[in-house]
Amino acid sequence: CDSFRAQNNEALELSKALANELELPLVVLAHIDLRLFQQASKRHVYFVLEGIAEFEEALLEQGIGACVRLDPAQEVGGLSVLGDENENVVGFCAKAWAVVTDRPHQ
Repeated sequence: CDSFRAQNNEALELSKALANELELPLVVLAHIDLRLFQQASKRHVYFVLEGIAEFEEALLEQGIGACVRLDPAQEVGGLSVLGDENENVVGFCAKAWAVVTDRPHQ
C-alpha cells in the first residue's frame, strides 16, 4: 500500500457524503501491514511514511479525523517501526455506524 489519497478517492467521498447525511463524525483509518515491507528499502519505507503523514494532514485540513495503524510491530527495511499489537481494526470499527473500505491505489 503505497498510495493514500485525500483527493479523487471514491471511498473517501462516499464516506464524507454518508457522514454529512447522517450528521455523524468521520474518522479515517490508514492501516499499514508492515509485513509487506520486510524486503523494502529504507527509502521506500520513508516514502510510504511521508505519504501517510501528508494524507493525515490533508484529512485534518478537511475536518476529518485520522488514525494511522501500523501492524505488526517489527523491523522493516532496517527501520524499527512501532505498531500496536493489542488493538485491531475490528476493535477500531466496533462502534462505527458504517465502515467503508478502499484498496490501495495501484
